[in-house]
Parts: sequence; C-alpha cells; structure tokens
Amino acid sequence: MDILLGVGTLVLVLVIMTLFLKYAPYGKQGLQALSGAACATFLPQAFLSYAIGGVFDIKFLQD
Repeated sequence: MDILLGVGTLVLVLVIMTLFLKYAPYGKQGLQALSGAACATFLPQAFLSYAIGGVFDIKFLQD
C-alpha cells in the first residue's frame, strides 16, 4: 500500500509540475530556479553526510 501511495504522490507532483510549466507565465524559469535551489541545498548535505561523515566516522556530519 505504501508503494502505491508513493507512486500516486509522485505522479500527482509530476502532473502539477507539467501543468505549471505549460500554463504559468514564467513557469519554466520558476522550475529552473526551484531545481537549482534543490541542487544547491541537497548536494552539499549528501556530500558531507556520506562522503566526509562516513569516511571519517564523524557522527555530527552523518546526521
């Protein structure tokens, strides 16, 4: 049941993003800004957590 709920939520988000991209006046620029912000946020977190925290076994960075 959790898998169906997750897949359904993913499809819903993708449909909303597609509609926003096609019909919002500046939809493409908005989605580009959001994706850039997501990359700028999550990539350093993933690098610090898994690469540095995992290699040097630093609990603070692993969390």
